[in-house]
Amino acid sequence: MMERNLIRSFSKYVSMSICSMLGISCYVLADTYFIANGVGSAGLAALNIAIPAYMVISACGLLLGMGGATLFSIETGRKSPKEILQSIFTTVIVLGAVVGAVLAILGWAIPSRIAYVLGATEGIRPFAAVYIRTMGTFAPAFVVSQILVCFVRNDGQPNLAMAAMIVSSFSNIVLDYVFVYPLHMGMFGAALATGISPVISISISLCHWFQKENHLRLNGRGMTKKWIVPVVKTGTPHFIGEISSGIVICLFNVVIGKIGGEVAIAAYGIIANVALVILAIFNGISQGVQPLMGRSFGAGEQEDLKKLFYLAAGLALLLGGAFYAFCALGAAGIVKLFNKEGLDALVEITVPGIRVYFSAFLFAGINVVAATYFSVILRPKAAFLNASLRGFLLPVPLVLLFAAWFGITGVWLSVPAAECLTLLIVLILYRKQKNGMR
Repeated sequence: MMERNLIRSFSKYVSMSICSMLGISCYVLADTYFIANGVGSAGLAALNIAIPAYMVISACGLLLGMGGATLFSIETGRKSPKEILQSIFTTVIVLGAVVGAVLAILGWAIPSRIAYVLGATEGIRPFAAVYIRTMGTFAPAFVVSQILVCFVRNDGQPNLAMAAMIVSSFSNIVLDYVFVYPLHMGMFGAALATGISPVISISISLCHWFQKENHLRLNGRGMTKKWIVPVVKTGTPHFIGEISSGIVICLFNVVIGKIGGEVAIAAYGIIANVALVILAIFNGISQGVQPLMGRSFGAGEQEDLKKLFYLAAGLALLLGGAFYAFCALGAAGIVKLFNKEGLDALVEITVPGIRVYFSAFLFAGINVVAATYFSVILRPKAAFLNASLRGFLLPVPLVLLFAAWFGITGVWLSVPAAECLTLLIVLILYRKQKNGMR
């Protein structure tokens, strides 16, 4: 009976979390589609230049949201009083508001400079700067939205967290169409549609305040500095995972641009943004199982914790194989969706790129789940190493080395190679930790 309840809870939380993360990823994917077809390849290349700036905002939201929510779930498992739960929540919300405000100021003050640092050429820098400035304006909303979704999910309302993300995602798609096509607002319209989405998400998440079993209360007297370091330590692996994606995209843009120019950057834009959707599903598995792992760890239920890890890792492996097979077989159709101009060069670069790059999905899902597992059991060094290896320690040298050896194919190959090597090290870390718990 207990095992059936565990599987039922796992299915509920993970399925709803996957839907939530798909909603987040659709922000960028919708922009990719409408910009590719409404602005053209120059706009698509500019979007890929600007994506790392969005990932910085998202990384800050994950740092605070996942870090705080993990501590919240552990304290829930320990049956801590509501004052402690409110203290964690209040501290994280205040930090999120401050961080979001700083990011908004930077986005408004130096968008063109940021675009230049991210690798924008003169031809696409104006497009990228518009997108960065608009997204920066909504940085506080993005950060607070992610925090609220994480906490609402951990406070026993995964359905509401899912609803917040799905409705905001659908709104983004509708607004993208309206702003880019009928209103002809171009890059600004696409960015504005994406920026409005987290505001909608926040509005829906706030419905949790009317629930009877709500522990998420702002308490000015409950805010304390003692939670800041634990939140940052626990959330750092998630921050690194997201921020590293931005760093790698930036580096890949530079390397690919030197090899194949703006068309090659546009090709990478298609590959990277479709990959973000699939990685969002892995993150959904990871974030969905996190509240259950946290409560099990806090309550000392080690056997349940182990079962949850195996369930999450197994699901990630199964979906990773299915996604790779689907994308490899349907690569030409995927490219067609984003190639309104019918550029043969774009097809020639992107189709083989998808078939090589997406083989990383066979390994990436387990790595993502492992990072959350190590964070939950309060092994920040192992979680940090996991996130750093797949984030930048392996991809950065591998892309430079493989690009020199194999050209554009080497760029695509560097990502699955990095994920595979990370998985080998993760398995060693897991085995070592498991033996240490005996």
